[in-house]
Amino acid sequence: MAEINNMTKAAIIVSTLAIIVLMTLAVVQQFEVTLRTDTTDAVNGITVIVNNTATPFGGAYDYVSAVTGCINETDAAALDAAKYTVFSGGDSTTGGGFVLLDSGADFTGSVINCSAVTYLAESDASKAADKFKAGLAIFATFLGVLVLAIVGKLVIGLFKGSKY
Repeated sequence: MAEINNMTKAAIIVSTLAIIVLMTLAVVQQFEVTLRTDTTDAVNGITVIVNNTATPFGGAYDYVSAVTGCINETDAAALDAAKYTVFSGGDSTTGGGFVLLDSGADFTGSVINCSAVTYLAESDASKAADKFKAGLAIFATFLGVLVLAIVGKLVIGLFKGSKY
């Protein structure tokens, strides 16, 4: 019975640590976005294949918030903001971009140049937040293994005293 009490204490300690780690992960989940810096760049040579389909700018432009000053590369026709919507992205492989609406169908197949794409650029702080989250996830995995070991030892302890 003493072994079960000791296991219960260990389980409570490990469970408390696991709760703390999970709560911390929940709190820092958005730090990577929050710690990015607002940046504006010109993006040229965006080929719009089809309207009503996402046209990403590429992985360098995560979390796009605004796209302005877009023109057709060949005839300098302005692409009005009413003819497209912006999607933020948030993925380092595709990044953000825009979707050409039906009202902008005349720009389908065109190459677009945008003079101002506002997005959240990665910073040293956001990279550090990513590493911190990865470390917490590794520690949480380690805690999971400890919990499994405690449960296993508890189950073995329950049947150790019997003759079966």
